[in-house]
Amino acid sequence: MARAKKDNLKESQSEEIYKNLLEMLIQGDRKNLNSKNKKLLKDFEKEVDTYAKRVYFLHYIKDLYFEWNTINSDINSNFNQLIYLLNLYKEDLHKQFLMPYSIDPKYLKTDKTKININKDEKLMKNYLDLEKKVGIV
Repeated sequence: MARAKKDNLKESQSEEIYKNLLEMLIQGDRKNLNSKNKKLLKDFEKEVDTYAKRVYFLHYIKDLYFEWNTINSDINSNFNQLIYLLNLYKEDLHKQFLMPYSIDPKYLKTDKTKININKDEKLMKNYLDLEKKVGIV
């Protein structure tokens, strides 16, 4: 019983950290996302099924996100750039979360064919620079 209580407390703390980190990165409340972006977020949350893992994903890419992203008042634009980075690193992050010390970060590269970008959205940055940086191009 005490263990279940401790696990519930840890899960609720992870949930709170995840929500706060997400709001900080997209500069707003997830309720203000448009319907397409809400679906993308739900898909991400379905694939990355625990709060601890979601926090790990967001924490891992936050420095690159802030370095590369021009934060503005448009929550949907910020989210599009965040989800692009999450999709870019998704496969590597899954592996690294399961075995954090078994993969040297310099060997982490993602296959360009697995990147999901919504081409209907006008995104703010030129992704070629990012692709060069992560070794895709």
